[in-house]
Amino acid sequence: MFLKAETLDDIRLQRKIWGDVDNEGVPIHVNIRMHRNNILVHNQNIKSVATAWGMTYLHEGRMLNTAVRLIRIIELVPGAYTVEIRTLDDARQFKDIETYISFMRYNPKH
Repeated sequence: MFLKAETLDDIRLQRKIWGDVDNEGVPIHVNIRMHRNNILVHNQNIKSVATAWGMTYLHEGRMLNTAVRLIRIIELVPGAYTVEIRTLDDARQFKDIETYISFMRYNPKH
């Protein structure tokens, strides 16, 4: 999730970097490693592109208005998980953009 700027001109510049439904934006290549009960269960390189939606939430007393990139949907069985996410190359365009990672429960309708 990328924290949106305060001014419209800055938001327009951010959208060029982040992308949207019509533009991939600047990709971020990441590696996701996931351990369940201390056993490696997932290790994958992923190219993250384009924001999909916006989200506003309270974090440490601050209300954050963010643009969200969906990285990956993974089905997980119950357990104690540890997740490590690393960028694989220079993400220079994102250097001054406040960025967060969030994990959410996804329950599709059957």
